[in-house]
This record gives sequence, structure tokens and C-alpha cells, in this order.
Amino acid sequence: TDHSLLKRVQAGEPAAADELYRRYADHLRALAARQTSAALASRVDPDDIVQSVFRTFFRRVNTDRYQVPRGDD
Repeated sequence: TDHSLLKRVQAGEPAAADELYRRYADHLRALAARQTSAALASRVDPDDIVQSVFRTFFRRVNTDRYQVPRGDD
């Protein structure tokens, strides 16, 4: 589950971080491509956005500023 992966990331397991990335990167990339304006898309690649999202996410996970909701949320 995402909750167990989060706990493993917080415990310092790189494989858990890799799994979270694999689980969500393609979806985030597609979302970024759909939601980015043409003006911004000329300067920023969807991969740049995905990288920024994950950098922020993992920083917050590692400082206990993010908790995964229980269930399917």
C-alpha cells in the first residue's frame, strides 16, 4: 500500500522511494502535459514538473510533514 511504502521511505529504504516514483511518475507526467499552458510548456518540460513534485514530496516525507491518508484516498 502507499501507506506502507511511505513508512519504508521514512525508514530510509531507497527501494520504497523507487516504487512510489514508478507508481506515480507516468500519471503525474501526463497530468503536467495536459495542464501546462503553451507558454509555460515552451520553457518547462513535464519531466521537470514531475521532478519538482517528487523533490518536494520526498523532502516533506523525510521531515514528517506529509502523512498518507488511510484507505483509497
